[in-house]
Amino acid sequence: MDSRRTYRGRSRQWRQAARRNARRHHRAGAKPWSAVRRDPARPEARRGAGCGRRPAETHRKYRSDGYAGAGRRASARARRSLAPDNLASATTNRYAEAAGILSRWREAALHLRPFDFYSRVLGRDGGRKKMIARLGPEAADALDEFLGAALSYESAETPSLHGFLSLLRRAETEVKRDLEAEGAAVRVMTVHGVKGLEAPVVILADTTTLPPQQKEPRIVPVWPAAAQDAPPSLIWAARKDESSDALLAAREDARELRRQEYRRLLYVALTRAADVLVVCGALNKNQKNGADEGSWYDLVDKALSADSAHVTKHTVGYSKEEITRWRTPAFPPLAMARDQKIEHKAHAPDWLGQRWTNAETLRVKLRPSFAPREIAHEARAKEGGKTRGILLHRLLQSLPELAVTAREAAALRYLSKAAPDLSDAARAKLAQEALAVIAHPDCAEIFGPGSRAEPELIAHIRDGAREIEIPARIDRLLVTERDVIFADFKSDASPPASFAKIPEHYISQLAAYRAALAQALPRRKVRALLIFTAAPRVFEIPEETLESAWQRLKTQDSLAFQ
Repeated sequence: MDSRRTYRGRSRQWRQAARRNARRHHRAGAKPWSAVRRDPARPEARRGAGCGRRPAETHRKYRSDGYAGAGRRASARARRSLAPDNLASATTNRYAEAAGILSRWREAALHLRPFDFYSRVLGRDGGRKKMIARLGPEAADALDEFLGAALSYESAETPSLHGFLSLLRRAETEVKRDLEAEGAAVRVMTVHGVKGLEAPVVILADTTTLPPQQKEPRIVPVWPAAAQDAPPSLIWAARKDESSDALLAAREDARELRRQEYRRLLYVALTRAADVLVVCGALNKNQKNGADEGSWYDLVDKALSADSAHVTKHTVGYSKEEITRWRTPAFPPLAMARDQKIEHKAHAPDWLGQRWTNAETLRVKLRPSFAPREIAHEARAKEGGKTRGILLHRLLQSLPELAVTAREAAALRYLSKAAPDLSDAARAKLAQEALAVIAHPDCAEIFGPGSRAEPELIAHIRDGAREIEIPARIDRLLVTERDVIFADFKSDASPPASFAKIPEHYISQLAAYRAALAQALPRRKVRALLIFTAAPRVFEIPEETLESAWQRLKTQDSLAFQ
């Protein structure tokens, strides 16, 4: 009795010591790893964690209990890598890299066309390589189709990422790979998966055994013998020695259906080969007399052996068994039909070769930004007109959202990152030009609360028998209960001194935007502002001038429409 009590007491002490050490190791995860070292002040550390056991034995006990991760035998490298400070540093670096990539993509999306943007993401930034590594080489086809869609969109529409993504959502394009396309690869497929496909060489690799017998269902349908059209009766299947003749016949019918399905799959497999069909398999230790009777190998071998005229048997070096080879018999040459002159009594109508047009609606597309690029005051060759215009539009888009006192510093900070090649003087001049436009008294309303930067819209305007499509990307827009005010920024080096000297194509562009906004936002007065950033100078185009320009624009088929 005393010995059992002593044993129980020691067992309880061992378990308590194990729990104490487990808690000590658990707390060590939140401390520097040097804290795991033995503390001379603790009795457990001096004695080895319990009841006179040696430290080595205690350590083995905890390893078997799953607490060896923070033990003394863990390598110093593992302890350093699992330290909280190192984990936080690794996590921060990983997210910082992803944040940097997203930041670069956001900046590129502001001024790149869809094809250029996605080419950079998939090419220079390694997106294609990563997707193929994750999804396999089949993903290359979808990526190529995606880039092709972006290029086709740019040639047919006004290029913008918003419009391209909207087109993809509406189109719901589905890319399907041609599985019959030739490639240097071996495809391993099931018989069900190859239906409808064909390959030059097909190998049936496992044909010597029958499929495993499926467990027969406990409920078997039994059709009445008298009435063939009557529904079957569902009978609970008893043991074979207790089954009636009708139930035995129903079971045999079910087995025959499975055999027929097995042979139908063989037909599918045999008809997938275009040139060469190989039927083979391996025998197991229980198949002393060859392949199972009724297996695919047995069925094919019996069928070919019956056609002795076209079957040959031979041996090869890698097998002791004979190989049965059946070749397609040679077909006799076909007699060529003589050339005969056929007289056509009926003639095709004239309209058969004419181009199809919709009798109800003829859709044409208007490009508001159709102005010739060679106009003198549109170019700024010394400063890079296109790059400068993009930077200026970006400043005019973002700076109004900031406080007045923070705008200049934010502009210089953005230009230092977006245009590092520009000199400090050029960046300061560009920032002051944008700030002067925002601070202009005539622009207070267009940059005020509720205004939007660079919205996009596509309007369809009916003009008699045709429909005019106008894609528009407006620099600044303000919609109130009564008015619609929009502005278009021009970064010409020499802005016009008066309203009469404004180029005609600028007026036509605003007229197209006005027509699109009037159709999208009816029952409001549409006001157009033309803002030249160099001075800055603000011109509000009269409504009569815009209407006259719109009427003239609809007649310029060669320049405005496509």
